[in-house]
Amino acid sequence: GESFCATVGLEDSRNVLRFRESESRDERFAAAGAQAARECLKASSLGLADVDLIVAAPARRKFRTALAEHLGVPVPRIAVADDERMHTASLVAALDRRTGGIPAGNRVLIIAVGAGVTAGAALYSEQP
Repeated sequence: GESFCATVGLEDSRNVLRFRESESRDERFAAAGAQAARECLKASSLGLADVDLIVAAPARRKFRTALAEHLGVPVPRIAVADDERMHTASLVAALDRRTGGIPAGNRVLIIAVGAGVTAGAALYSEQP
């Protein structure tokens, strides 16, 4: 799409993966992630005050800052992975980095956003 595109091409007899991204990518991802989070919380009859931790991907700083603005929460309340290039394991790495696990009874709002722009959110609670 307009915000993010990846292509594979042959160069010097090797496959080369190239990425193209727009300046507005993180803002667009954050808007979609916040919308998914609001819909998830509404479907669960909960608000952000009912959530103990927010874990998000991708791990980019601009995305994290924009997501915090869209959700109206302080940036440190959103955990992301240390490595901005991490993709598939990003959510688990962020959760482990922040908590080392989820204390029983805590609610975690998980937000994932990717190319397209596609976003999803889910609530997780570790039961005692």
